[in-house]
Amino acid sequence: MSHEQPSYPEPVRPQPSRETPADQSQTLPLDPPFESPHSPAPATPTATYQAPQPSPYATPGAAPGHPVYTTPANPANPLAVTSMICSFVAPASWLFSWIPVLGVILMAVAVVAPILAVIFGHIALSQIRKSTQGGRGIALTGLIVGYVTIGLTLLLVLIAVVAIILFGGTFLALVPALAAA
Repeated sequence: MSHEQPSYPEPVRPQPSRETPADQSQTLPLDPPFESPHSPAPATPTATYQAPQPSPYATPGAAPGHPVYTTPANPANPLAVTSMICSFVAPASWLFSWIPVLGVILMAVAVVAPILAVIFGHIALSQIRKSTQGGRGIALTGLIVGYVTIGLTLLLVLIAVVAIILFGGTFLALVPALAAA
């Protein structure tokens, strides 16, 4: 049994011309579908080729095929970003408080940072309301995390004061930093 490859006609290639009008169409053959070697060769279907049309959504001044990169329409308010960064300083300092020198510095900054986050967050929201700047969500994040951090810090200080009052010298002996003061 002999297997012969079916023969296909050569594809019709468009001839280059100096001017290609937008409505010029040419006929090209499609690739033949897969057939078993025992079936007769199918007739070659044809497709219509059209020159590419300019996009109605093209950006003015952009070269065809090249994207144009622009900045966001409403950049975030810098105080909103500052508020969010300050709000995360205290929780981060709690994680690194075990490092001898860095921990002491971070704990001192952790007292001031949430207060600054709340102040900057309120100023940023006020500026965002009066202008077209973005960053409202960022400012709200700074405010919420700042208030929660201030609340947790006050709760921890309250627990420490109650523990000192209730347990007196026993508690101070457990915490060497407080006994030295």
